[in-house]
Amino acid sequence: KMTVYLLEMLITTPERVVSEPLGVYDTMRKAKSHMQKVERLRPETESISFNIMKFEMNDKPSILKMKEIAMQYVGEEGLMALKSYEMFVRDDWLHPSILGMIWPHSPLWHWPVIAISQLIGWEHVDIAVRLVSVIASWLTALAVGLMASWLFGQRQAHAGWLAALVYLSMGEVA
Repeated sequence: KMTVYLLEMLITTPERVVSEPLGVYDTMRKAKSHMQKVERLRPETESISFNIMKFEMNDKPSILKMKEIAMQYVGEEGLMALKSYEMFVRDDWLHPSILGMIWPHSPLWHWPVIAISQLIGWEHVDIAVRLVSVIASWLTALAVGLMASWLFGQRQAHAGWLAALVYLSMGEVA
């Protein structure tokens, strides 16, 4: 039997409540330590609360059961790796899950992660997650460039390149 802890942050504003998963840990102490670091970094203008969920795992598939059990998967990137691995192990290509619980998001992003992880090995799933993000960013830049070239045509010969570079220079993309 194995125990893991999922740390989640709830951000409350007058308009909505947002749940942000922060990581999966093998000890409560590590989860609380990361929670305290995040608390210090958050602006005081936001109302936040934290939730640490304890999971007792028997035979449910999880990337945490792999060779380096102490490795911490923190933030959204780690959760994407967990969901991709569990989809692969359970042979369920339509329902991402974490620790056996179905996660209600689209499985589309996980499919290339699974394919790349199969090629380079599951011990490098973190590289696969990042590689899929990089490839998606470059393909989107290509699409933006082609659309700008189509829109502006011969009048602005370099519009496509400029549009793609502007897209890639945006903070959330880079």
